[in-house]
Amino acid sequence: MNNIEFESGTYGTKAVIRTAWDESFFQVLMDKNVVELELNDGKGWRGDSVDFLRSFPQLKALTLFDFKIKSISAIHHLNELIEIKLSTYSDEPVDFSLFPNLRVCSFEWIKGSTSLFNSTGLTSLFINSFNEKSSVLFSKLINLEQLAVLNAPVENINGFFTLTKLKYLRIANLKKITSVEGIAHLQQLEKLEIHSCKGINNVSEIFTLTKLKHLFLLDIGNIASIKGIEHLSDLRDFIFYESTNVLDGDISPVLKLKNLTKISYQNRKHYTHKREEFGKMYFQ
Repeated sequence: MNNIEFESGTYGTKAVIRTAWDESFFQVLMDKNVVELELNDGKGWRGDSVDFLRSFPQLKALTLFDFKIKSISAIHHLNELIEIKLSTYSDEPVDFSLFPNLRVCSFEWIKGSTSLFNSTGLTSLFINSFNEKSSVLFSKLINLEQLAVLNAPVENINGFFTLTKLKYLRIANLKKITSVEGIAHLQQLEKLEIHSCKGINNVSEIFTLTKLKHLFLLDIGNIASIKGIEHLSDLRDFIFYESTNVLDGDISPVLKLKNLTKISYQNRKHYTHKREEFGKMYFQ
């Protein structure tokens, strides 16, 4: 059937609907034992309702990317969900308590959905446009191994520092944060991305995260120094381009990173080394 694409998913057979929903699809999906469903307007989905989801309580994974849909309440019937990716402009809060098995969540924030922060089984969370100033709600998600928080008015990231299982942390466009002090609690981190958080001017504590393999300091404006980065002996990638500017100009600590394979940054007059001096390690 051209309007439905079947593929092997993480939990079993996945169906991608490439048109508006039709009742004839129900039996097709049941016959295929579908346990993952993707409704993505970027892949052809054109529905105006997802009420049919009530008929698929067996689903383990749901992707819903639709910025026209108004009601998403039918998702609350999917009590077997392990993974949900939800990006809509609906204003209906999501009751995450109805997904007791949830492990992976990608969520365009909807006001009133704070039950998300009681989902302590989560291992991976991506959240965009969270609208609270405090990060303390995140502190209960102690099983997270991956966390990405984008475009939020949070004033600090202190609530993340109880998440000691984190291996990956990404923060972007958190314009009100001014410090990463306390990040040393996250000693399992292997990948750290900080993007467009220009209130941060001291990154020295990051260099105590000795398991880091990938470090991205992108478009964060002036930072005092990268002295101490030489202690990150496992570091493979170090990217600090766009507006990121090392004020003391000393790039030499990077030369001590014996496992570094990729580096990229904006050349500046006061820097001790040009990016081209790193040869094949430098990429644009």
